[in-house]
Amino acid sequence: MQYLALLNLLDFAARHSMIARIMANKPWGSKKIAVVAVSLTALFVIALALDVPVSTRVHESGVDAWLKNEWDLTHIIRIPGHFLFTLVACVMLIGIAWTAGVRGIALWRKPSLVLLAAIFSGINAPLKWMIGRIRPFHGVPPFQLHPFQGSLFNVEASLSFPSGDVTLAAAMATSLTIVIPRLWPLWWILAIIVAIERIAESAHYASDTVAGAALGIGMALLAKKVVQLIAAEKENLPEPFSDIPKHTSSGHIT
Repeated sequence: MQYLALLNLLDFAARHSMIARIMANKPWGSKKIAVVAVSLTALFVIALALDVPVSTRVHESGVDAWLKNEWDLTHIIRIPGHFLFTLVACVMLIGIAWTAGVRGIALWRKPSLVLLAAIFSGINAPLKWMIGRIRPFHGVPPFQLHPFQGSLFNVEASLSFPSGDVTLAAAMATSLTIVIPRLWPLWWILAIIVAIERIAESAHYASDTVAGAALGIGMALLAKKVVQLIAAEKENLPEPFSDIPKHTSSGHIT
C-alpha cells in the first residue's frame, strides 16, 4: 500500500512538472503562481503523511542497505544532482549555440541561466542547518528538529531537509526545460529518478525530496528572472563611444 501511494505521488510530480515548461514560455501571472504554489503544497502535505510508512517499508525491505553497498550505481543515478552535470550542460549549451552561429551576449544567456540556477540551489545547505532535520534511521524521530546544531559546513553528514541532490536536480530540470523545452520529459525523468534513489537509500524522507524539488524550481525561476534583467540592461546600454562626435567624409560633425 505504501509503495502504491509513493508511485501515485511520483506520478503526480511527473505530470505537474509541465508547470515549469508552461512558465518558461509564457509570462508570469498571479494565476500561474497560485497553481504552482497549491500543487507543491498539496504534494508536500501528501509526502509528509508518507514519510514514516515509506521510510519504514524501504528500510525493512533491505533496499536501502543494498543501495548503500552499490556506490557506483547510486552515484550514476544521482549525477543530475551533482554540479558536474551543471558544468557539462553549460558547455553543451555554449557548443550548440556557437555551432548555430550565436555570438555576443546571446551566446551566454542560456548557460548563464543554468549555472545561476545551480549556484542559487546551494541555499539548501544553510536551510538544512537552520531546520535541523536528521536523516532517516539516525536515532531521531522524523519530526524532531535540531536547528543550528553542528557546523554549517558539515550539514550533509546527518541533515536531510531539504534534499540537496534533489534541489540541484530540480533546478537543472527547470532551467533546462526553460532553455530546451522540447526535451522537458527527459529533464524531469532524471530529476524524479534522483528523488526516488534518495528515498530508496534511506538518505531522505519523501517530504525532504518534495521540499528540495520546490526549492530547486524556485531557484531556477529566480535565475531566469536575474538573467532577463541583466540581458535587458545590457541591451539598453549605449554603444561604446556613441557619445563621441563623428566626422563625415565632407568634414561635417555628426
